[in-house]
Amino acid sequence: MQTRKILFLLMLIIAVAAFLRFYDLTYQSIWGDEACSVYDAQGVDLHFITASLVDATHRKFVNPRPAPRAVLTACLKNEGTPPAFFAVLALWIRAFGAGDFACRALSAVMGVMAVPVIYLLGRRLFRRADAALLAALFMAVSPAAIFFSQEVRAYGMANLLALASSWLFLRALDGGRRVGPWLSYAATALVLCYTFYFAALVLAAHVAYLFAADRRGLRPWLCAMASVGLCYLPWLAFGFRTQIAVQLAVSSGYSRPGPVLSRESLSATAGALRYILDSLILGPMYSRVLITDTLRRIIEFGTLALVLSGGYVLWRRERKPALLFTLLFSLTPLIVISVFSIAKGTLWFMKPRYHLWEASGIFILAAASITSIRHIPLRFLLAGAVCAASLLAGPYHFYPMVFYSDHAKSDFRSAAALIAAEERRGDLIFVNIPGHMIPFNIYYKGGLRQVGISDCGRYVLREKLEQYTKNRQAVWFLVGLDTLGHGDAEIAEYLGQRFPLKHTHELHGLRLAHYERTGLPPG
Repeated sequence: MQTRKILFLLMLIIAVAAFLRFYDLTYQSIWGDEACSVYDAQGVDLHFITASLVDATHRKFVNPRPAPRAVLTACLKNEGTPPAFFAVLALWIRAFGAGDFACRALSAVMGVMAVPVIYLLGRRLFRRADAALLAALFMAVSPAAIFFSQEVRAYGMANLLALASSWLFLRALDGGRRVGPWLSYAATALVLCYTFYFAALVLAAHVAYLFAADRRGLRPWLCAMASVGLCYLPWLAFGFRTQIAVQLAVSSGYSRPGPVLSRESLSATAGALRYILDSLILGPMYSRVLITDTLRRIIEFGTLALVLSGGYVLWRRERKPALLFTLLFSLTPLIVISVFSIAKGTLWFMKPRYHLWEASGIFILAAASITSIRHIPLRFLLAGAVCAASLLAGPYHFYPMVFYSDHAKSDFRSAAALIAAEERRGDLIFVNIPGHMIPFNIYYKGGLRQVGISDCGRYVLREKLEQYTKNRQAVWFLVGLDTLGHGDAEIAEYLGQRFPLKHTHELHGLRLAHYERTGLPPG
């Protein structure tokens, strides 16, 4: 294939990827994890939100002078993720602002950049432009890749770096012991380690490949990893332990299916693996209206058939190193995380966001399978079917007429706008879960007092309600429908007895009630 034609097709695929990632980027409001990213980049310490009673105003969520040290401190206290993405986001916000579009655009740009990188990786593996272009096209239309490219989180950056480090690794191997390629690989690997812990498991896939297929690269790889390790020591000493302890504490309460290696535990893990596969192929939040259960099974079995066929083709054509590398790239992180989850008795880490980069192996093997077919019309038919299925399963906002509300992000943007339009001095905002204040204050800039009450006894809850509603003319009550809090019914009952209910707004994932009275209550 001619170089100009290859470049034209690659640019066309990149344009498609950009359109799909930037399309309606602000359709939904920022949710809790995304809001944490924005606050981390602004150096806001959110540790106060873990208290059983949170009494704050919007000023508590503002850091007027976000220095680099504040960003690092916020990352340590708020996150279970290394600081590289938040440092980049801090610079991005300084340049483009902290609006929804501006913040999400960073992840979208990185998602677009992943498309030419998977082309380079596929070209290095196959030595063929057509298979590499098809892998890039599958990445461009991938529902999972699109979805995580539209979130203000580190997943898109981690996916880009996992692909880039793998391409640079193979490039360095081809260059023998030349220092330059190995330095480039080491630098990318270091940034990857400082971006996302689980994505860094692709480095284990690299060394496994060296042991299995190409031991001549072991010495330079060890030298590269030694330099990475030295540069990573400060984080291991001061940040890693803190974040891992927090992650394990959070994950311990997330679904303990039974003792390690029990039937219940293994069954739950198998179910989680099916969910990961489902999400990597169709995206984590596809429309259940367009993709029925029957169609989902057909798409998944068809994809698996293409992957197995691609592996067989590479095996028969003496491309065993390419097959081995692709399998290790996808399976090593999956196996390590699965074993870790079973050992810890939790399914917290069996979520699509911790496995996004593993989908690249699916794209590469499917592309190898299709481009091995000699009948050209059949190639186009299969490639078109994969793209059509991917677009049909695109993130739910692609098809608002069949919007699946159970998978909507909570609409804190509308909640803040409704309160801002009608608030009066002295009003109070009750939030049923303190953590909901995090995304709410991305949009709410007013000065009303906000109160979030976590677990407490019925008597204490009533006492606090009396304390905060005394002499109030109006109270707003924000309830997260997907994460109900302690005492929601009691709070609503108490407010309903003392305030005539003015109106209730049913929003995606939220209910906002406005209670108001015309006169003060009797003493």
